[in-house]
Amino acid sequence: MERAVTSGAGASGVRWSFTSPQFPPTATTATPWYIGAGGALARTVGASGSVTWRNDPAARPRTIGNTWSAVPTGTGVGFVSAPLAADAVVAGPIAADLWLGSSAADTDVQVTLTEVRPDGKEMLVSTGFQRGSQRRIDPALDLALEPGHTYVNPEPLAPGANLVRVQVLPTGHAFRAGSRLRVAVGPVGGDRTAWAFSTVDRGVAPTDQLFFGAGHPSSITLPVVSGVVAPAGLPACPQVGQPCRTYVPAANGG
Repeated sequence: MERAVTSGAGASGVRWSFTSPQFPPTATTATPWYIGAGGALARTVGASGSVTWRNDPAARPRTIGNTWSAVPTGTGVGFVSAPLAADAVVAGPIAADLWLGSSAADTDVQVTLTEVRPDGKEMLVSTGFQRGSQRRIDPALDLALEPGHTYVNPEPLAPGANLVRVQVLPTGHAFRAGSRLRVAVGPVGGDRTAWAFSTVDRGVAPTDQLFFGAGHPSSITLPVVSGVVAPAGLPACPQVGQPCRTYVPAANGG
């Protein structure tokens, strides 16, 4: 589940683990969290609204490099929950359902899931990426945690809100009580150590818009595992493959 620095620079070791005959584990519940006004992330759908950003992949380094940089003001949005009352262990694939609009006929979007800890640090958990024109879904393949994209017959974005399902990469992570879930939405890049992307914008950044609330319930659905207890205490920050930074809210509040 987690890896932590245990002695010396760069050393790592298994902090704790649990076993399951399948992945995701059998006792997994698809648990949605809804995006809302003021950068809120909650278990219930809130009031209708929207938020915009300039979808410019050049605003950040293409990869993490030596520093995991925050998304500059105006080039992404964030949504953060209230502190968790209890630990939440997630294991498996994650799906984000975004009601997305754009000033362009096509756009690339990145979803980044992080843990905002009580010590003020933000730890990377997982990321997902999706091109708007490739949003077509096969209902026979579509699952709550695994979007059934066909990746055939690309279709330009229509004016207004388009449902774009984003597959966030599978992960195993324990969110501790007192921590907050955070979802950032913005241009692709800057949140992986080695991956870089050839984006559809061709150097001309569109203005993207995310709709939320009644009628357009943008959300992220997590695979929450019951019956698994994480050891007490926050793990080392950063860990192998999980960079950390001081949490700074996005301009929209989350």
